[in-house]
Amino acid sequence: MRITGRWVPVLGGASALFSCLFLNAALTFTAVAGADYAIAVDGALGTAGDFTLALDLTGFPQPPPRMSFEIAESNMGRLRVAGLAGQPAAVQATLDFRSWDLLQIAPAGPDDLELLVPLVGSARFYRTVIVPLPSPPGPGAR
Repeated sequence: MRITGRWVPVLGGASALFSCLFLNAALTFTAVAGADYAIAVDGALGTAGDFTLALDLTGFPQPPPRMSFEIAESNMGRLRVAGLAGQPAAVQATLDFRSWDLLQIAPAGPDDLELLVPLVGSARFYRTVIVPLPSPPGPGAR
C-alpha cells in the first residue's frame, strides 16, 4: 500500500507565506501490513495547517462477488451475482466440479448481474470467476 501525504499551511502572515514558498512539506512511504504508524506534523516558524493523507489501494484485491439463487418461473431459476465492482466476470455451471460450462460473461462496468438458468434434474453448482483485465503496456510500448 502506498501512502502519500502533504502538509498544507494556512495562508496568512509572513511565516505562512515563507512556508508556502520554501518549506512545502510532503511525505511518501510504503506501508507494511500489520504495522502501526504515527504521523506528527510540526509547523515551521509557527505556521499551522492541515495534513492530507491519501491511501493508494491499487493492487489490493476486491472482495469476492456474492451469488444468490431463487426459483423464478416454471423450470427456471434466477441467478444473481452482486459486488462485481466493475470487474469483468464469467459465470459458470457444473454437475461434477470437474468440467465447467460457461453460462455468461459479464463485461467490465456493471456491479450486478442477473440471468435466468434452466432447472435441471440433478444438482447443479454455479461459480463466478473474475476475468483479469490486461495489463497496460509498459513505457515505450507501441
